[in-house]
Amino acid sequence: MITQVDFLNRNKVENILDIIRLSNETVAKNFGLTRENAPGHTSFLTKEKLLTNKENKSLYCLENGTDIYGCVILEKPANSENGFFLENLSVLPEFRHKGYGKILVEHIIDTVKKLKGQKISIGLIDENEILKKWYLALGFEIVGTKKFKHLPFTVCFMDFKLLQK
Repeated sequence: MITQVDFLNRNKVENILDIIRLSNETVAKNFGLTRENAPGHTSFLTKEKLLTNKENKSLYCLENGTDIYGCVILEKPANSENGFFLENLSVLPEFRHKGYGKILVEHIIDTVKKLKGQKISIGLIDENEILKKWYLALGFEIVGTKKFKHLPFTVCFMDFKLLQK
């Protein structure tokens, strides 16, 4: 079941912060990311960063009552009328390849539809071909790439466009 987590629930937020870091450690290892060369990467997420702009964010987790399999954040930027960001999609390694990531993304899509949003944007490591193909299969489209001086990889930007009636 997917539940929305209150950012004021300190114990749950700490648990989810651990899940986000653990889930993204494999990406950091695969791409040689460290605190020195990519301090902003999700595998090094701090509580302060997680709680930044929390008034514009919704945090969801997929759980069975005792175990949390993964989580995702939906952000509604203050400067965007109909656009949202999907952030920190994380599934613990032992629960991968069971469709949990897809369930979380579909929940975000349904939530944005209810909010009458028109677009969900994401950013990911462009060199992560497996993840890029996974998002493409879910209906996201590549809208651009950018190399940032402070990152050791290129960022791929993708959008999921929703048709509203």
